[in-house]
Amino acid sequence: MSKKKQPPKMQKKKAEQVGKQPEKKPVKGIIIAVAAIILVAAAVLTAVFLIKPSSNTNIETTTDPKDKYRVPGSEGYTYVDYKGAQLPQEFVDVLNQAELDSEAACKAQGVALEIGDIKISMPEFMSYYYDQYSLKKTEVQYSIEQKGMNMTGFDPEIMPDEQNCLNKGYTWAEDFTRKAIAVVQGNYRDFERALETGVSMTDDEVTYVISQFSVLETASKFQQKSIEELLEAIYGEGFTADMFKAREIMLAYKQKYEENEKQKLAEGYSDEELKKQLESNPDEYTVIVGRVYPIEGDFDAVEVSKINTEEEFLEYAKNNFPGENYNAEIRTQCNFADKKTIAETFGGEVAEWMFSDERVEGEIGLVQGQLFKYLVYIEKKPYLNLSRKIIYYGTEYTEGITEDEKKLQLDGVQAEYDAWKAGEATAESFEKMCMDLSGGAVYDVRIGDFYYSFEEWIFDDARKAGDNVLIDSDVGCGIIYYMGENEGDYDWEFNMRIDKSEEDYLAAYEKDIAENYKEDRKDSVIKKVQKEVNVIITRKLAEEKKNK
Repeated sequence: MSKKKQPPKMQKKKAEQVGKQPEKKPVKGIIIAVAAIILVAAAVLTAVFLIKPSSNTNIETTTDPKDKYRVPGSEGYTYVDYKGAQLPQEFVDVLNQAELDSEAACKAQGVALEIGDIKISMPEFMSYYYDQYSLKKTEVQYSIEQKGMNMTGFDPEIMPDEQNCLNKGYTWAEDFTRKAIAVVQGNYRDFERALETGVSMTDDEVTYVISQFSVLETASKFQQKSIEELLEAIYGEGFTADMFKAREIMLAYKQKYEENEKQKLAEGYSDEELKKQLESNPDEYTVIVGRVYPIEGDFDAVEVSKINTEEEFLEYAKNNFPGENYNAEIRTQCNFADKKTIAETFGGEVAEWMFSDERVEGEIGLVQGQLFKYLVYIEKKPYLNLSRKIIYYGTEYTEGITEDEKKLQLDGVQAEYDAWKAGEATAESFEKMCMDLSGGAVYDVRIGDFYYSFEEWIFDDARKAGDNVLIDSDVGCGIIYYMGENEGDYDWEFNMRIDKSEEDYLAAYEKDIAENYKEDRKDSVIKKVQKEVNVIITRKLAEEKKNK
């Protein structure tokens, strides 16, 4: 099974399927584990700006890692043995030194955790624990920005061990500890399995990983501190540069191993197996197009009963929303949403009503949910979607772009499109034009690949081969040539392979963790970690207040 090919820079946010609802966060521990490792670099960069550098600070450009680490006279990297696998020499040097640093830290500061026969020192575990705190603090900031209030239950100005985690019967410090342990288990397990299965990387992938190391050098020069002093300020004493780099290497192999294993699983399912699963639960992979408006508090039932058209639906939502600047056209839309997404967003009652066989297109109903009544409009009944083939070129509007800059980009795309229409105006000439423009290509598009304004046009029932358009939206502009449906290439089959591979991978992952990577907590040392992080948090809170 080939990988899903995505149009460049125009991946649609899942949140747009259901009226700009906040995107659901992944619940699988594997994804959380990856996010936590990424925060290592983010924490370093964030820390850089907590202290203003002196006016004479001079930041030098880091040497291109392709030049710095290339082997003289060679096309690529030199590979050497590491625990039975072949890894680049640069990686092996880092990993070996990180192991020595970890052994020294275990002796000097104690072992915080054992997983199988692997010992995790206090400094290393502290870095994982602090990353969980950082994740939660970022979630708090997102909640405030998106919803106007902190709805996470965590107060970043109170120490984690002084406040209880929502509905869990223990403190946030314990919650961060448990999540940190899960991340450690996953990182080491997947890295070891990657080595065992011979996961390899391209030269470009190796170069990218090495480029991540430079964040330490950049931050060090910016703050005019040594790398050791910088890491100590963020993670406490004992967490070394090579331990930081080793985590980046482990993450890269973890991601590639997971990708390879899921790919194997997805390719191994037979068509018959997938069809049986679809027949057993046909609603799981159908999608719907409609609108949902939650009615809060008292309302005029007679007024609602007189709503018979989509226009009347939108007018009612616009006039009755309790806040200002409400865009009913956008906020009520449910674009190609599956039953699970509807249920997670509005509740099971709304999902059951919308996906009932009794529904007819154009129908409007009032559904009682657990919290609200919901006004619901059915534009298109549940259906199984086919992928579409298009030729596409687009450009994204970056954050902070001015209207003049946006117009300049749009005018450039418009000029190319007009020149094409003035010429042969064929599929072949359109493809050549897009290929000549950086990033243009032919794509097989599925629901979820584009922002809705693009997707709405592509998947319109009226669409026919040869249709073409320039679309401008708040996220970017692009030109599309529609080539037609891909016969037999249903989204449900592709998505089911992905879903099943993730479920089966997670089951094998959890079984392996339980059998070979059992945790042995050293609570006395973990308590020290929590207290040390409290000290760091207190210092950072003071710095943030000072720099406001």
